[in-house]
Amino acid sequence: MDPCCLDLSKPLPPLVKAFDCASELTALRGMAPVFAVWKTKRALNIGSEKRLREAIELIHGCVSEMIQRSLEGAVN
Repeated sequence: MDPCCLDLSKPLPPLVKAFDCASELTALRGMAPVFAVWKTKRALNIGSEKRLREAIELIHGCVSEMIQRSLEGAVN
């Protein structure tokens, strides 16, 4: 599957945006002075943790779809 992320004439695919978002938010977790802040946000599903959860769900969905397509192609 070609996500066409190297074609600058097209908008970035949702998978690329979600991956970038997840990477950035995960890095910000490591820089947080108090880990309890992001853990609380995660428990309440608010703010950056909500965005991270949504991005990860999108990534998992896209990867699952790619795997499924690959398995279907192997069978045919």
